[in-house]
Amino acid sequence: MAIKVSAPKRSTRGLSRLVTMVVFILFLLGAAYALFFAPKPAFDYIASPSLERNRRLANFEVDPQQVLSSEAFQRLRLFGTLQVTGSFGRSNPFTR
Repeated sequence: MAIKVSAPKRSTRGLSRLVTMVVFILFLLGAAYALFFAPKPAFDYIASPSLERNRRLANFEVDPQQVLSSEAFQRLRLFGTLQVTGSFGRSNPFTR
């Protein structure tokens, strides 16, 4: 019976673990940059025109004095009568 001495096998498991950790850390750094430090979100570049129109409508400013003094508003006429609300039921007998 002979004693056989062989060289230890090199394990690539440590190297693959190191590469995986480096890729994971780079991914986390990229995600943090995209969330907190990117100059403009990518969503603004791919947003549809209807979203842009909705944004402009949400920031719409109205000057009531300008509306009331406009010629088109002055030409409006009231057709019919104003509704008057009456009192229904009897008054509360427990109040003074």
